[in-house]
Amino acid sequence: MREKHFWIGIGLVILVILGNYIYFSSKQLDGPVFLEHYIAKEINEKEDYLVQFQLYYLSNKQNPVDISYMRVGEVQGFVHWDEMGFWQDDQPIVKFIQEFNHHYLVPVTVDIPFDMIPFREDGTWSFNTMEVIFTNGDLMEVPIGEVIIQKINMENTSLEWISSSGDSSGWNQTTLTANKDLEIIYVTNPFNKDFFDQMAIQIRSSNNLPENNKVKAPKWLEKGNYEAWEKQNGVLISSNLAPFSLSKGDYLLIYTQLRPYQFYYFDFPVNFMTVTENGKKTVGSTYINSIPELRQEDINTIIEERGNIK
Repeated sequence: MREKHFWIGIGLVILVILGNYIYFSSKQLDGPVFLEHYIAKEINEKEDYLVQFQLYYLSNKQNPVDISYMRVGEVQGFVHWDEMGFWQDDQPIVKFIQEFNHHYLVPVTVDIPFDMIPFREDGTWSFNTMEVIFTNGDLMEVPIGEVIIQKINMENTSLEWISSSGDSSGWNQTTLTANKDLEIIYVTNPFNKDFFDQMAIQIRSSNNLPENNKVKAPKWLEKGNYEAWEKQNGVLISSNLAPFSLSKGDYLLIYTQLRPYQFYYFDFPVNFMTVTENGKKTVGSTYINSIPELRQEDINTIIEERGNIK
């Protein structure tokens, strides 16, 4: 009888181990899953010799992978040297920014030499997929969102940057000054997408407030506690901004608040399109840069939507 109980116990242990292994294996990705990025970089061809931007991807904890380099067509992107991990016991030490039950969220900084970029006639280059080569030799073509590289015309600037500050909650304040009399006519971004469900923007000038066009705050902003945002006395805006005049020397204060726990990575300018007294169209910008901070439930959703589970 005791021998029978012994073998039953051994069988139960084996079943538990097998069940745990099957469960663990069911949570493993076939390959890394990249977040959805919206990146727009402005390049001064007289000063900049390379383009640099950040990408984020999910990797399995078991046998994590690091990126060696990337390609977009004939253009090669190099991993920034201080992002390369070290090796221990013939395994790479992955530098992650967040750890989850079965996965890491890993950052990688990509450098692309300026002289390799095939700019179009309008001075832009864009892509939404990359061929990624990993340190284990695997190669994958992955969707990454959208990346736009654009040559910048410094003479087309009407609002000069003075200062910026922000914190880890997604709050940012930027101060610009008008270098001539002008009128702000609308707000846009390089992607021609409406991100106002993911971020809130309010503005005011040193002398007056823009017309309140009764923009409705997104629900996440109304429900949350955003102390720095709530202290400001600007006017909430959308892309349908009513024309707003600034005199030379006036300050434009721009406050932005990003939605927490979003599945996107943002790194792009929000452009305030302006027109001067002589009718010349110019632009001034504030920059949106988000640092991913996700929860396990967010990871589960991302994997369900975009990942291939073994």
